[in-house]
Amino acid sequence: MPLIGKGVDGGFVNLPVLAYLFTPFALLPPYLAGWIYTALGVTSLIAAWWLAAAHFRFNEVERGVSLLMFAGFGPLIYSLREGNLTHFLLLVLVLAVINLRQNREFGAGLLLGLSALIKPPLILLCLYALVRFRWQMVLGVSSVLLASAILSIWIFGWDMHVLWFSANLGTFSQDVVAARNSHSIASVLARFHYGVDALDNWSPLPVPAALRYAGLSLAALLALLALWAAAPWRNWLVGKDEFEADLMLIIVLVLCVSTLSWTHYFSWLLLPIMWLWTFLRQMGRPSVPTMLLAALVLLCSPAYLRWAAPAGLDAFLPLIFSYLLVGSIGLFGLLVWCRRQIATRGWTAPVPAATGTRGVNT
Repeated sequence: MPLIGKGVDGGFVNLPVLAYLFTPFALLPPYLAGWIYTALGVTSLIAAWWLAAAHFRFNEVERGVSLLMFAGFGPLIYSLREGNLTHFLLLVLVLAVINLRQNREFGAGLLLGLSALIKPPLILLCLYALVRFRWQMVLGVSSVLLASAILSIWIFGWDMHVLWFSANLGTFSQDVVAARNSHSIASVLARFHYGVDALDNWSPLPVPAALRYAGLSLAALLALLALWAAAPWRNWLVGKDEFEADLMLIIVLVLCVSTLSWTHYFSWLLLPIMWLWTFLRQMGRPSVPTMLLAALVLLCSPAYLRWAAPAGLDAFLPLIFSYLLVGSIGLFGLLVWCRRQIATRGWTAPVPAATGTRGVNT
């Protein structure tokens, strides 16, 4: 336990072998290590934006607007400030989508496996590859996860991993964090149950069985909507366009249904947002969905909020601090609509955008 407890408050939460990734930083003075780590994070974000904009064929105006969106996206800023790995995974997810588009499915699987290794809720993306019979992706995912698990157990031993699982995954799978900077369905329901006093409590709290079942029911409803939109039973072996759309849908689903979704996890929304814009551009930018997307981007853009509420607003604070879940459910609904459009009308990869001040209407 002393080994797991080292580092930031709460200790090291990833698979023990991943601690070796941070060895170079541990050998440096803390101040210098912090600046190097931050510089690497900013570099990864610039690369994620550049590669995503190229992948979605953004023109100059779209690149500028998307860069502004990256620079002002609160969850992303929060991840940088906290020194988390979440914003690095945005680049990993972008690279996975690019590998998929370029028929390098094993490479995409390696990247998705890495993302699930660092943030376990993303394992849902890997499981979906199995559902769609993308065997090269499954092989890539399995290679990363099995090799890491075997290496970690070989170095640290079985007992260490039992303790690690109990202290991290086991605890958070039973009780719920109701603090203001967790925006999953489970956390939001727990906030409403405990009230304003739980906003600054980062310890997992027990919740009544009825509340737990309500959260599971809402999560199941979203999962069923995603299944209805993708309808895998109609055609298990879908093309790259449909599979990419399904990945966007699952990323947002993960954020909603995970037991714990910290504010910085919502940095990953940037990839589905850029995909949604590309889809709407291909449809000629219909006014209602386009304005809805703009409103949802604005709703999801505030960073971690901390302020002294005026008297009389205490009862509304649990709702106010659930803005990311509300925005994510809105984006999820828009993605479901888009996925149904693909299923009924068909859709192809975005064509290169014309240079100048306008996007492309097709």
